[in-house]
This record gives sequence, structure tokens and C-alpha cells, in this order.
Amino acid sequence: MYYTHFYGFLMIMKKLLSELDFQSMKSNIIELTKKYTIKMIYYGFREDWIEKL
Repeated sequence: MYYTHFYGFLMIMKKLLSELDFQSMKSNIIELTKKYTIKMIYYGFREDWIEKL
């Protein structure tokens, strides 16, 4: 299933983007997960993804 690769995609983006751009993108993702109550584990994320990413 392709949707589980979203975490891997973000790890790649972390390497490609500047720190400021990546933190902005990460903040937007965090806001969306809280707004829509999305369980990120279904997308291949670890339980501690906010701290590790």
C-alpha cells in the first residue's frame, strides 16, 4: 500500500529542503493532523514522529 510511504517521503524532504522550509511544512502537517484527528500511524509514522522528524 502506497499510503504508508508518506513518512519516508518526509524523511527525504527533510534532507532536500532548507531547515526553515522543512519546519514550516512539518508545522502545517501537525496542524492538519490535529484539526482532522488523523492517525498518522496508518501512513507509516511512528508514535513519536513529531520528536523524531
